[in-house]
Amino acid sequence: MNEIKSPGGASRRLAYKLNEVAQILGVSHSTVRRAIARGDIRPLRAFRHILVSTAELERFVADKSARAGLIPTASPKVLP
Repeated sequence: MNEIKSPGGASRRLAYKLNEVAQILGVSHSTVRRAIARGDIRPLRAFRHILVSTAELERFVADKSARAGLIPTASPKVLP
């Protein structure tokens, strides 16, 4: 779908649909929509779909971890 191959051959998703973002974060679809409305998550609009880029999802998680006082040991991994 929206994957690219890295030089090592592994696939990496470029973006996720809102239901996928909710699943990755372990929250409801409504919670993701509220986060977008607050400006916490910046979505992409492609055709008739609202998507969240992998980079934006990683930024959001890192930002929330830093605000909570957590120090991430590595960048968060998202679904392949």
